[in-house]
Amino acid sequence: MKTIEQINDEILEHKSSGKSVKKVSDVYHTFEDLYRRELVLFRLVSSLCPKLCFKTLNHYDEENDPMFDGDFMVGIYTPLGPASYHFKLKYLDAFSHIELQDYGPRYEGYSEDEKNERINYVSDLINSGHTEDDILDLIVNNSNLDDSLKPIMKMSIKEKKGINQSHVKMKVNKEV
Repeated sequence: MKTIEQINDEILEHKSSGKSVKKVSDVYHTFEDLYRRELVLFRLVSSLCPKLCFKTLNHYDEENDPMFDGDFMVGIYTPLGPASYHFKLKYLDAFSHIELQDYGPRYEGYSEDEKNERINYVSDLINSGHTEDDILDLIVNNSNLDDSLKPIMKMSIKEKKGINQSHVKMKVNKEV
């Protein structure tokens, strides 16, 4: 029986030879199924709190870290830091409810587990009665913000000045 490392090496070799790995399966799900599910679920998350989310065609440091060919990035700002996904450009319209930014936040090396923790943290905040604006304030008031988060700071300033009143405050409680 092959080890997981051997299987992963074969998948990488297959992919690096220009062949698709979309149909690689664990019998129940293919990579393609899981990728699509991630897109659908993050689309739902971003539609529930669009003010906290971003999409972009460029990484923060495009010179040293160019965007993957044919991809865009979509993500969410959280009090624990941003969490993002890369999707193929053909899915860009699935996130039409999010304003396109010039670049994404600086990637500080978070893991998949940390990404999930960050998104779960926002979910916990919403479930405990916090609004998007409350969460936005938590992010902006965090002393660790760097200039890669200027778009979220601009959004917060607009909201505080009353410029973007078309958004209704979202409040979700545990009974919903």
